[in-house]
Amino acid sequence: MGKNDKKIKELEEQIRQLTQQLESLIREKDINNHTGNVSEYSEAEFQQQTSPITPSISETTQPSPYNPLLSRVKSAMKINSKEDLEQKIGSVWASRIGALLVMTAVVLGARTTFYSAGIGIREKIIIGYTFSIMLILGEWLSRRKNIFSEVILSCGLTGLYFTTYAGLFIEQTHLFPFFHKSYYSLLIGFPILLLCLFPLIYIAHKRKSSTIAGIGLFLTYYTVALSCYNEPNIRTLSYALLTSITIAFITFVFHLIHNWFFLSWTGIIASYATYLYVFLYLNPHTYFHIPEKAYFWISFLFLTTCFLLFSITCIMDARKRGEYRKGIAPLVGLNSAIYFCLTFYAVRTYYLPYEYLFRTGFALMLLTFTLIAHFTGPRNNYIFQVFIIKTVIMITLAIQSYFSGEKLLIALSVECLALALAHKRSGYLVYRVMNFFLLWVTFFWGISFIKASGNVFLMGYFIPTNWFAIWGTSLFLFVIAWFYEHFVSMQQNPVPEWSYEIHISNIKWKFSPLLMSVLHSCVASLLILLLTVVDFIDDLRLPLVLTTELLLLLGIGLISSTPSIEFSGVLLLVSAQACYLFYFFTSQQSLYELPYFLSMSFPLAFISYIGAYAWEKYLNRIHHPEDDNIHFILSILPYISSILITLIVINQITTPQIFPVIVSLLGLVIYVISTYTQLPSFSVSGISLILTSVIYFLIYLSKIPKEYTSLPIFLFSLLLSLVLIISERIKYYKQKKISRTDFPDTMIRIMFLGSIVLIHLSFGFVCIPKNFLIFYWLATGLGVMFLGMILKESLYRWIGFCVLFVTLLRTFFVFQYISSEIYQILSFAVSALVLFLVGWIYSRN
Repeated sequence: MGKNDKKIKELEEQIRQLTQQLESLIREKDINNHTGNVSEYSEAEFQQQTSPITPSISETTQPSPYNPLLSRVKSAMKINSKEDLEQKIGSVWASRIGALLVMTAVVLGARTTFYSAGIGIREKIIIGYTFSIMLILGEWLSRRKNIFSEVILSCGLTGLYFTTYAGLFIEQTHLFPFFHKSYYSLLIGFPILLLCLFPLIYIAHKRKSSTIAGIGLFLTYYTVALSCYNEPNIRTLSYALLTSITIAFITFVFHLIHNWFFLSWTGIIASYATYLYVFLYLNPHTYFHIPEKAYFWISFLFLTTCFLLFSITCIMDARKRGEYRKGIAPLVGLNSAIYFCLTFYAVRTYYLPYEYLFRTGFALMLLTFTLIAHFTGPRNNYIFQVFIIKTVIMITLAIQSYFSGEKLLIALSVECLALALAHKRSGYLVYRVMNFFLLWVTFFWGISFIKASGNVFLMGYFIPTNWFAIWGTSLFLFVIAWFYEHFVSMQQNPVPEWSYEIHISNIKWKFSPLLMSVLHSCVASLLILLLTVVDFIDDLRLPLVLTTELLLLLGIGLISSTPSIEFSGVLLLVSAQACYLFYFFTSQQSLYELPYFLSMSFPLAFISYIGAYAWEKYLNRIHHPEDDNIHFILSILPYISSILITLIVINQITTPQIFPVIVSLLGLVIYVISTYTQLPSFSVSGISLILTSVIYFLIYLSKIPKEYTSLPIFLFSLLLSLVLIISERIKYYKQKKISRTDFPDTMIRIMFLGSIVLIHLSFGFVCIPKNFLIFYWLATGLGVMFLGMILKESLYRWIGFCVLFVTLLRTFFVFQYISSEIYQILSFAVSALVLFLVGWIYSRN
């Protein structure tokens, strides 16, 4: 039987949802028909909907009565589409407002009459009852029953209540003076007043008239104002609060029976307005002479009763009508918002040391309503979402009031973890949305702890408070990022929900698990970065500390298999690079003297390259052909800092002779890898390192003494030449593979070959004696030409011709600087022999 009931409820819920969707579609269709087919109305219909008087220019410019916005206004005010808005305002609302003004004048007149010394007590009461009965009889004898007659009847019924109140509670008109100032007047008089209010309630219910109920109950609030203003004591205060609660209860009973939303909103506003008037405006502990503690508990009891009453009624109404969003959800939100704002002020004023207990109680109360809304309505209904959001906010405030300092920050991160677990368990998106907002609360709260002083004693060590708070919070945020990455799926929605999207101001809040993981990781990394920069801003160890933290984050990401944690390390990487280069160019010598400089510089250089490579891979994935130049600039920027840091590290660990060789080999390795990755900027970084090694080698040659012959230098030049030849061949085969010769690629090949020639010409000029310089240059040119012949590459042969041409120029114009005549003759003879050899080779092929 239980299973059948459950299935029936599910079917009823599905039917209710389909009905609501159908109604919304029909409403949209009607609006579209009105906006699109106004011109199709007949002349007769047009005459019925407009005034016979020709409208003025200002009137003709008014929006069409079929404007969608105006249609929504009419729907909210329950106006038929064929009924004129002007008629509704004039016939209904003007009468209601006029009745309120008339009754206010009558109340003021009655007050003047009741306080008049020239009229006896019984005469005053008789006048009040007579006036009320005349209004009631006038409406009863009236043949036309319309809104105006209902207003008259409501005023008469309220007059009975007001006159009875005067006879029981106003000193100038009390009929029973022997118990006027005792609590018996409240115990006996209040039930009598309820009996006087019963005819108004019964007639409003039978006639289904919100006019009678609304005006009558609103005018009843005048007795609340009079009781507090006339005789300020606990007895009159109790009457005011009981009356307000009773009227609020009656309005919500009407709401459950007749769905009078306007009356419900009035009840909420009037109840809390009573609190503001009685407990804040009149200042009870001075005006009423009530002790502060008693004042607090009376006001707190009143507020809590109103909140419970309104919340329960809203849940009951939503369950009864199957509508969990329109109309009722704003009531729930407004009720709880006003309640917690007012209690927040009262608690902080009188019970500040116990604030966390009150907030914890509020959170438990909200959690109770959350469970009630969950079990009595559809899955993830809108009222449930409102209550769970309020619950999370109140839990956060309770944590904030209980914990202090660094413990509060860590507690907020633990609450974020709890929300992530709740989302995984239930699948409700509302938990993820609250996690999103609480994450930013944690971040901004964490910023305030960056400069916190003091120490925390933990496991035998004193840890700075700010480091304990920030790192403790960050570790929890990394755990949350890991949780979202591995345990929360994009399609997690195992059971059909009432509303899986959170709507706030018509915005759909849908956060993917990957986005939540990245956000938590980046917030944690940003907190760590800010903490480190603030603490080490004047310390040269700052880039090394940032590098250590970067390695730690990468280790956490690799061990937990959470790419978002590794991605968040980009913040630390960029900061470490910037600080490293800044300190190098401003305090180079001091930076070299730091301990662990090299041990931290190696990982920074390596990770810099890995980060630049990952950045280019990402840009390549989102690359658009029309943005080629922008794409290249954005992708090459990270390599610049990476190359600089790499050169700094290699320069520090090698000698000037070995430095260009190591740099060229590293550039060759990167260039070879780039042929497989097909990333242009990665390839350019390898080429940059190779050319940098050539430039550095030439600078080194310019600093050594003339004719300083050294075999290692010659071997290094040969090794550099070999690296350049391999690089040129790689570029050639890449061109050949795509069957296309681009000008930039050809220029790169020419730079490689030109670098080879420049290295050997410079080496010969510096290290070879002048008598043998011509022979070395001839050998260089001939070797390049022979290499071109072997590789069947004309570019090599042309470069060789250029070298031979430069050599011949030197032979003709600088031979007089050769000290020996024999070497002068040999220089011409050998040059001629080389040219004959080249000519013979070309003649053979």
